Amino acid sequence: MRFPFPPPPTVSVPVIGSDARFPVHRVYCVGRNYEEHAKEMGFTGREPPFFFLKPADTIVVAETGQTATIPYPSLTRNLHHEVELVVAIGQGGKNIRAADAHQHIFGYAVGLDMTRRDLQTEMKKQGRPWCIGKAFDQSAPIGPSRRQTKRATSHRHRFGFRSTAATASAAKSASSSGTSARSLSTCRPPGNCSQATSSTPARPRVWPRWSVATP
Repeated sequence: MRFPFPPPPTVSVPVIGSDARFPVHRVYCVGRNYEEHAKEMGFTGREPPFFFLKPADTIVVAETGQTATIPYPSLTRNLHHEVELVVAIGQGGKNIRAADAHQHIFGYAVGLDMTRRDLQTEMKKQGRPWCIGKAFDQSAPIGPSRRQTKRATSHRHRFGFRSTAATASAAKSASSSGTSARSLSTCRPPGNCSQATSSTPARPRVWPRWSVATP
């Protein structure tokens, strides 16, 4: 098969403890599934979750033991990040029972959902898709995946996160809206999440290092 130009390589994520890599087909995101963050955004927290997509090529892979850096994106003065537990789906299916869902999971990783919040908000007002606010280049940093094991499915895990992000107008937005700067960038799972605020665009950094411990 001939192409008019070389196709891009398959996006993949390293697998801890293996030389194999997990191939990424697409990033399927669940929106408004975290009650506290939904309330921060002005909702009740009781709305049903919904879904949106990010293309695979929005992923920025932080290789094992390395720090990934992304540039501050264009067109926005209000960049948010949310720490996410990423589930790597290894086996497809449909009409899957909740009790059988774990059989389709390859493993887990830690990622960031980067959002150009001002652009997303404007799209919401116009009733248009959020692509410009959610699916921009380098909007999905991710660390290495950890393969699911039988032991992992039968034990509670404790994840630790380490990340920083900067928003160009966080301090101004916080003072004008009456909210704290902390609420502008939410860490979903338990862990440490620090945020820097600045009057000029900064460069968010992502550390792909975390620990998983079982009691």
